[in-house]
Amino acid sequence: MNYIKLKALFFGLTQDPGGSNYQRLGCLRQLGVKVEAHDTGVFHRTPVLFERIRRKLTNTAFSETEVRNYNTLVLAACAGAQPDFVWFEWPVLMEAQTLARIREQWPGTLLICFQDDNPFGDLKSERLRWRKFIKNISLYDIHFVKRPSDVVEFSKRGAKRVLLFQHGVYEPLFHPDDRPITERGSHIPVSFVGTALDHRIGCIAKLISKHRILLQVYGTRWNRTWVGWRYARYFSPETYAEDYVKVIWNSRISLAFVSSGNRDEYTMRTFEIPGSGGFLLAERTPKHQELYEEGIEAEFFSSAEECADKIKFYLNNEEARQRIATAGYERCVRSDYRLVSRMREALAHLFPSAELAPAGQY
Repeated sequence: MNYIKLKALFFGLTQDPGGSNYQRLGCLRQLGVKVEAHDTGVFHRTPVLFERIRRKLTNTAFSETEVRNYNTLVLAACAGAQPDFVWFEWPVLMEAQTLARIREQWPGTLLICFQDDNPFGDLKSERLRWRKFIKNISLYDIHFVKRPSDVVEFSKRGAKRVLLFQHGVYEPLFHPDDRPITERGSHIPVSFVGTALDHRIGCIAKLISKHRILLQVYGTRWNRTWVGWRYARYFSPETYAEDYVKVIWNSRISLAFVSSGNRDEYTMRTFEIPGSGGFLLAERTPKHQELYEEGIEAEFFSSAEECADKIKFYLNNEEARQRIATAGYERCVRSDYRLVSRMREALAHLFPSAELAPAGQY
């Protein structure tokens, strides 16, 4: 068999090391793909207040300038040599005619869309964002999605191929604490890193106000909630990349909530926390129970009361806490929950004759 070296264009948020876009780009390069990357983050930086006003006045999520500039960038980047595939992350600004022009210019190039958010979720505030994207679903060759329900919804709207993609640990960033012993610490009893969103707001509020949990929360929008105002000392600005990893390292217990509005059963934290050697206390979902053995490799909860009980138990049982944290990391290694392995599987499925670098050992 004659193997080929893959070439690709990548459009996404390429400047944030803590972001999943950046991590998937990194994995493509790890696998030996020659990637030309283009950052689209500049087109998603409208201040929240301006965006709200625009939605009210025009019933649109994006300005004409944002849409035009995004599509101009894509077309300009596609003026070079033909790649084997073009990888689009969250292409909500894409115009149908842009995809048509790429298809006309490069009929043999695969147009890949990666979408782990839910265009068909229950978050009403997000629906305007997805309007253009949903109309264009049938124009891509392949969609990588997160949920089985996405496969159904995308197929209903004419998607040519829809494949499930499971997240994983991005090893260059997430790994057990390798700092000298003198620099380590676990001074944060319990932490949660994430946005104030749907049912997690009520759960966090109960943990702090009712159960008196010493919980440190890092994220955005909490200042818009009553618990964020009433217990401001428990809340800190959002944290990214290496600083986020240090929060996991310094926390005795790390919480993970899924997004009910997106109908999720797992989150990136599902892999990042155990992959960094942290103790994972996550919402009980079928997927979480599939990925980790409850009480052995991670702990789960179905209510604020159960969450509080488990927090109190493990804060008072250090040996059990450390044993589960260690077993959680070992499960990541044993089951190979690495992002680079998931990306390699995806590319090998699409390009069986491609020359890919080995994923290596965990």
